[in-house]
Amino acid sequence: MRRNRRLHVLGYLYFSIAFLLFLTRPVQAYIDPSVMTYAIQAISGIAIALGTVFSLVYRKIRRKMNLQETEKTIRETNNLRYTDPETGEVQYALSERKGVSEDLFVHTANEKAQGEWRLKDRIVDVILPAFLFVMTLGMFFPSSLFLGNINEFPIEYNLVFPILLGISAVAFIAICFVVSLFPKKAYLVLAALLFAGAIGLFVQSAFLNPVFDPFNGQEIEWGFYTKATVLSVVVWLVLICGAVWASLQYEKKMVTVRNIVCVILSAVEIVSLCVIAATTTRTMHRNGVVTKKDEFVVSKHQNTIVFVVDTLDGQWVEDYVLSELENREALKDFTFFSDVVSEGAPTILGMPKMLTGVSYDPDKETVYEYYARAYEESSMLEDIADAGWRLKLYTDLQYFNGSDITKVYNVVSADNGTFVIRDNLRFAKQIYKFAGFYTMPMPLKRFFWTGTNAINEEVAALTEYGEYTTENDPFFYQDFERSGVHAEDETNDFILYHLFGAHGPYFMDENAQAMDLTNEEEGLVKQIHGCMKILRDYLDQLKASGAYDNTTFIITADHGGRELYQNPAVLVKRPNETHDAVITDSRPLTFDHLYATYARSVFPDRTEYGETLFEGEGVKGPRYHTAVNVLGKDFYDEKLLHEGGYTRYRIDGTARGMDHVSIAKDE
Repeated sequence: MRRNRRLHVLGYLYFSIAFLLFLTRPVQAYIDPSVMTYAIQAISGIAIALGTVFSLVYRKIRRKMNLQETEKTIRETNNLRYTDPETGEVQYALSERKGVSEDLFVHTANEKAQGEWRLKDRIVDVILPAFLFVMTLGMFFPSSLFLGNINEFPIEYNLVFPILLGISAVAFIAICFVVSLFPKKAYLVLAALLFAGAIGLFVQSAFLNPVFDPFNGQEIEWGFYTKATVLSVVVWLVLICGAVWASLQYEKKMVTVRNIVCVILSAVEIVSLCVIAATTTRTMHRNGVVTKKDEFVVSKHQNTIVFVVDTLDGQWVEDYVLSELENREALKDFTFFSDVVSEGAPTILGMPKMLTGVSYDPDKETVYEYYARAYEESSMLEDIADAGWRLKLYTDLQYFNGSDITKVYNVVSADNGTFVIRDNLRFAKQIYKFAGFYTMPMPLKRFFWTGTNAINEEVAALTEYGEYTTENDPFFYQDFERSGVHAEDETNDFILYHLFGAHGPYFMDENAQAMDLTNEEEGLVKQIHGCMKILRDYLDQLKASGAYDNTTFIITADHGGRELYQNPAVLVKRPNETHDAVITDSRPLTFDHLYATYARSVFPDRTEYGETLFEGEGVKGPRYHTAVNVLGKDFYDEKLLHEGGYTRYRIDGTARGMDHVSIAKDE
C-alpha cells in the first residue's frame, strides 16, 4: 500500500509538470501562437507513464548497485590484517582477530563505502542533471522553436538536427567531466545548479515571459517589462538557492528527487521533440529561390518600379526625408500620400495586402489560410506576366508564395538540396541565441535578441545568379554600385525591390554603408537617410539610362513604424509627370488604392482592380487595420494582448496618431 501511494504521488506530480510545461509550443516571428496536437498530447502521456516506471526501476537498480558495492568493500576489508592496539601483535585476518568485534569492522566498511567520492561515482551521479540541462538548452528549445517557425526558414530540420546533436553531445561530455573533477561539496553545488538551471529554463519559457515579438521591426523596450523582470529574477534566485541549499542539507533525499525529476522530464522532452519533428509540416513551401537575376536591368519602353522600404512611416517621411533639400529635389516629381492605411502589419500581412488587395480577417482564418485565399482571389501578378511584362520580385519568397511563382522572372525552382548552411558554428550560434531569448532570465534576454534575418544569413541557396536577401541594404547598395542600372530594348518590366529599410536593428549609416548603431533614435535616422541615398542614386541612374520618363516609380512601405504601424509612407511618380516640388495628398486612402495603382500602371483601361491612389475622393467611412497584438500593448487592455494573435482596429479619421483608432468589434 505504501509503495502504491508513492507511485500515485509521483504520477500526479509528473502529469502536472508535463502538461504545464510541455503541451504548449512557443513560436516566434509573425506566426500565430500554437499548441501541440492531440496526438502529441497522447504520446506525451505515454512518455509520462514510461518515465515514471523507468524512474522507479532506476531507483531499484541504483540501490542494488550500491548494495553490491558495499558488499565488495566489506570483502576487501575482510582480507586485510589487523594489528591489535593493546598488545601490538602482528596482523591477523578478520576470522583470526582477537577481541575485536566483527560488527565494528562491518560498520567501518560501510562508512568507507559511503564516504569515498571517487571520480567514477561523481561522473555517474552527474549524468542525469547534465543530460537534462543539455537536452533542454541544447536540443529541445532550439529544435522546437525552429520547427514552430519552420515557414520562416528555407532549410529543413534534417540539416539542423545533426548540428544541435553534435554540439549537445560535446557539451554533455564536457560538463560531466569538468563537474566531476571538483571535490564533493563543490560537486554537489554544481550538480544542483545544473538541475536548477534546467528547471528555470522551463519555468521562464512557460510562465514568466511577457508578450513581445523581437521580429516586429523595433528594438524591445525593456523598461516596459519591469514587473516581469523582477518576477523572473526572484523565481530564478529561489530555484537556484533552493536547489543548492537542499543539496547541501539533504544530500541523499535531494539526489533521489533530482534523479527522478531528471529522468521524467528528459523522457518527455525526447518523446515530445520526436513527435513535433514528425508532425510539423510547412504551410508555405519554398519551392523556389528568389535570385538576383537581372537585378538592375530595366526596360527602355515602360517600367513600373516599386521600392518597398520596410517599416518607413508616413510621419518619418515628413520628419526625416522631405525635411532634407537633396531629397526634396530628387523627389520633386512625386506625390506624397500622407494618410494611407496599410490594413495589415507587420510584413507578413502588409506584403500580401499590397500585392493582392485582399484583407486578412483574424477572426475567421489563420495567416496561412489568408495567403491561400488572397492569391486565389487576386490574379494581378499572373496578369502582369501573362501580358508579356517581365515580372521581377526581389523580396522574400514567402510573401508571394501563394501565386504562380513560375511566372516570376527571377525565381528559379528549388528542392530540399538547394539550400545549404554556410557555416555550422555561426548558424548554431544564431539559433542558440534564438532559443536563449525565450529561455533566459529577463535581465539576460537583451543579449540574446535576434531574428530570422541573422539565422538566414547563414543559409545559402545554390544558384548561379545569387540569392536575393531583404536583410542587408548595404550589400544591396554594393551590388548596385558594381552593376548600375541598364536599360534594354526587349520588353516592359514590373520590378519590386524590398529593402530592410527603417526596420530595426539598425546597421546602416547615411551613406548606405554597414555600421553598428547602438543608439536607437540615431540608428533610425541614419538608416532612413541611407535608404534615401540608395533611392537617389537609383533615380539618377534611371535618368541616365533614358528610362525615367516612361517609368511609374513607387516608394512605399509594407507598413508604418509608429503606433500600430497603420500609416506607411507612399510616394508615386507617374510616367512623364513633372513637378516643381513634391505634392502632398492628404485624402484618406488604403492599400486597396496602392494595389490598384500597381495594376493600372500596367493595365490603364481595366477598372476591375479598383480606384488608384489618384482617383476618387478617398475613403468616406471607417478604414480598418489588422495588427499583431504586441503593437497595441501601449494603447489597449493588456489582457487582450496576452491572448496572442492579431487584433482588427477601426480608424474613423486620420491615420496619424491614435486619436481616431479603436478596436473593431463584430464588424
